[in-house]
Amino acid sequence: MRVGVCVFVLAVAVALPMWKATPLSAQTAVSPVRKLYILECAKCHGVDGTPRKIAKDARPFTDPTWQPTLEEIEHVITVGKDEAMKPFRKKLTPQQIRNLAEYVLVLRKGTVAKN
Repeated sequence: MRVGVCVFVLAVAVALPMWKATPLSAQTAVSPVRKLYILECAKCHGVDGTPRKIAKDARPFTDPTWQPTLEEIEHVITVGKDEAMKPFRKKLTPQQIRNLAEYVLVLRKGTVAKN
């Protein structure tokens, strides 16, 4: 029993400094573009690209039949879509719009880690 306790204490003593020094991993870190997507888009389009009830006419970003170009997505983000989606050209920079469009394409391919 004493040997088991000593091994456990020793393992914790060795692992604890490494655990504290380990930087946040890429999987648990939330990228700036994901934060922006969650802040500006997820209310209607859902965190994973599946539309919420508020955006009943929106197509799921994960739908394999939806094949927009990067430029088409940028255009919709910039100028909006009918009355359903407000334009973001005055709220976001062109680079932020480009980053969001690229992120939507990644959602479409289903390659975003869910964090």
